[in-house]
Amino acid sequence: MKKASKILAVILSLTMVFSVFGVGATASDGSAPNDLRFAKTLSKVVTDVLQGIIGGVSLMFRDPGLAKRSEYTYDPVFEGTGDFATEPTADKWQAGYGSASLIPDDLVGGGYHLAGSFGWFKGNIADSATSDQRIYVEALDAGEGWVLFCAMDGFAITEPTTDKVRAAVKEAFDGTDVVIKAVNITCTHTHHALDFCGLGDGLNNLFSYNIAHFGSSKGYDSVDSRLLDILKTKTVESAKTAISGARYGELYYGAADASDLLHDKQKPIVFDPNVNVIKFVPDDGSSQIWLINAGVHPTTIDRSTMDVSADFPGYMVDYAKETYGADVAFYQGAQAAITKSTDGLGIPADATDYDVARIYAHEIVDRAASVDIASSERITPILNLAYGYTQSKVTNYIMVLGGKLRLINSNFCKDCLSYYVCSEVGYCELGDNIAIALIPGEMSPEIMYGGVASAEESWSGESWDYPAINTLVGGRKLLCFGLTNDEVGYIVPDNDFAPEFAQFFADMLGDGNKHYEEVMSCGKSTASALTQAYIDLIESVH
Repeated sequence: MKKASKILAVILSLTMVFSVFGVGATASDGSAPNDLRFAKTLSKVVTDVLQGIIGGVSLMFRDPGLAKRSEYTYDPVFEGTGDFATEPTADKWQAGYGSASLIPDDLVGGGYHLAGSFGWFKGNIADSATSDQRIYVEALDAGEGWVLFCAMDGFAITEPTTDKVRAAVKEAFDGTDVVIKAVNITCTHTHHALDFCGLGDGLNNLFSYNIAHFGSSKGYDSVDSRLLDILKTKTVESAKTAISGARYGELYYGAADASDLLHDKQKPIVFDPNVNVIKFVPDDGSSQIWLINAGVHPTTIDRSTMDVSADFPGYMVDYAKETYGADVAFYQGAQAAITKSTDGLGIPADATDYDVARIYAHEIVDRAASVDIASSERITPILNLAYGYTQSKVTNYIMVLGGKLRLINSNFCKDCLSYYVCSEVGYCELGDNIAIALIPGEMSPEIMYGGVASAEESWSGESWDYPAINTLVGGRKLLCFGLTNDEVGYIVPDNDFAPEFAQFFADMLGDGNKHYEEVMSCGKSTASALTQAYIDLIESVH
């Protein structure tokens, strides 16, 4: 343990030295130097040094039973809806809604970790709950079986955990007359949720376990088994509530401009400017069900607090029910560097972080509510969904080390000394006018909607030779549900992928060119691998 701690201390010390050097390299008047080439060269040198050290540390630990790449198989719990329908498969939609709390009874004193910011040696231990943390299940059926769109107040979820939840749902409905075609879990990405992905675990636990099992292929599981049991139980419970209480009705899509509520921190400046809303209007006049989608980070709450909070997505649910009588869940979009803009919301000077989150939530819901059914697009009862499989090489040794230590419990495989992250992508069609891309990570919006940096503007000086994903869907409106079913980190276009530690020299790189996403990305080919997977998937169903 002492040896590993010393090595880690060296890495951290070097990180601090290079960070200070990067800040000190700005011009004396505080402006950035004109020569961007120097900053790029320095970023590469520093990254090569630190990645080499981290890669060396990772060699100390055996692979936790990783499959060979050539032998890895994709075995989905649910296959999707089957052949894609082109005509309505029912006269009406059926939809239902269920929700349950994920907060354990023994939260205080239970030693539960928070995800959203790295807890270093001991991890961030939750000591209270300012707002609830819930799972929401919105179930849709167009006459051929149920597709569950689950939204979880959470930082992220990885595919192994998603598949355990899916298996629990499958087991619960096996032997009944209820047909489940697919289960999808989208995380809202609140940074103050209980940890369902493992990233909140402390290095003391990771290193203690891995050193105690040094030389063994037995892997550590950083996901708290107590929380996993709660997630499985509550998702099944909510799914049963949603399906048993389902009603017949119509489905509509609309959008309200929200460009003033969004801020893109990273060039190129591209984002979906809308609050997208899919509204189910039941025939019996009972509560509507809304799927609200926007791409924006829920990072309102100060990192120093150890309170559990669902941030603004949680406040949206309560406000929508109280004000509009609607059952709502929030589905995160393509939000790589998109943060909130609250300049025009009249935030009081003495507002707390929770007040800001609440005000922002109310504005998002109000805009969704402003979408009039009469002017919205009716969605005919066609529900198609398919999954695809992708592997991308992990070139970031931070992720390699995290995978070996099982801080990251994603699906990894290996090919000699190279590591690959294995994930799924999903593609859904609602009616003949709406498509949804189910993205296993934090997607750069320009990959979805076009506008990737040109060769001249990009970090590498190379072009991005893939079509925007929204051009592949036959003229449908494409929505992005990010952080869905898996988390492979930030998804940055290959040609604009900077060295992982370029952010140390952010002041030299200039405004809108910070490149902080790369340090939490699996690698420089993740975006092209996922984009190709979407091309292959969409071609396979049409």
